Amino acid sequence: MHTAMEQKKEVGDWRRGGQEGPRGSEPRDSPPLCGWPELGVLVKLLCFQGGERKDLSLEGSSVLGGQAWGQRRPGGRGGAGGGALLTSLPSPSPKMFRRRMETLNLRWEELGTKEAQLKAHIQKFEQFIQENDQKRIRALKKANKERELKRQRVRELAKVKQEMGALRLQHQRLSTRMQEFSVFNKYLEKVVEHSEFEEIHEVISRYKTLISMHHDLMQSAQEGQEKIERAKARLARYMEEKDDEILQHNNELARLQMRFDRARSDVIVWESRWAHIQNTAAKKTLLLGTIKMAALNLFQIVSKQLKETAAVSLEDTHKQLDMIQQFIQDLSDIWTEVRRKEQQQVRV
Repeated sequence: MHTAMEQKKEVGDWRRGGQEGPRGSEPRDSPPLCGWPELGVLVKLLCFQGGERKDLSLEGSSVLGGQAWGQRRPGGRGGAGGGALLTSLPSPSPKMFRRRMETLNLRWEELGTKEAQLKAHIQKFEQFIQENDQKRIRALKKANKERELKRQRVRELAKVKQEMGALRLQHQRLSTRMQEFSVFNKYLEKVVEHSEFEEIHEVISRYKTLISMHHDLMQSAQEGQEKIERAKARLARYMEEKDDEILQHNNELARLQMRFDRARSDVIVWESRWAHIQNTAAKKTLLLGTIKMAALNLFQIVSKQLKETAAVSLEDTHKQLDMIQQFIQDLSDIWTEVRRKEQQQVRV
């Protein structure tokens, strides 16, 4: 199948006057136009003006006598030697020539219209080719997608087959177990016959209820046991802490008892010291009273010597001693001055 570009090139070559038409078609001679063989010759010259120019002639009376234009002969298109050779061409009149030219112009316009139609057909054909390419690409993509989907379905089918095989094995195992457990069904039927239950599911429900209650009781007992264990652990820690505290208090008590014993042994010593202190204090008190009486006597003597009454309390021994000291100091100064004067007199 030729592409659109090749067909367009072939049509263009045919329009430019090439010796061949579109591929697949053989060149043929144009028939006479309007019954005038000369006009057919002119059209043939205009249509194939791109080819090699030759002297064209009509074969005399064969054309004028009505012989078919371009009759084929063994050598080619019509005429001797394989070429469309024409013999003598008569000169038409101006009126006839104008008529023939008008006819030729009409044919040329028809050819232009056909050329435009051919271009439109070529454009549509190119668009058709592009659409076919797009459809082919979409078809390829769809085919690839379908192949991938097929492969995925094959994988899924293999997986499902594998799962089906596993389910069959499981079904076989369950069937075997069901056959093994059929004795229990018979046992439950006998239980229903000899009990207040009417159906097997009632027995199973009762069993489930008892199992649930047993589970709850076991859980409660376990929680209580855990609480007891935690309480025992706390009690053990508490007793250990209290034992440590008792040991510390016993140690402290022993230490205090030792201190008490030492203090009791020291009581006699301190009591004797206290008695000594009391005796000494009594003596000191007596001595202090004597000293105070002596100081008071001296103060009274000094007051008499000074012949003045000082405003000093009888209990204020310190001031009394101060006045006595001042009096003695004055006497000492007087005595020192007297002795100094006596010594001066002796020297004189």
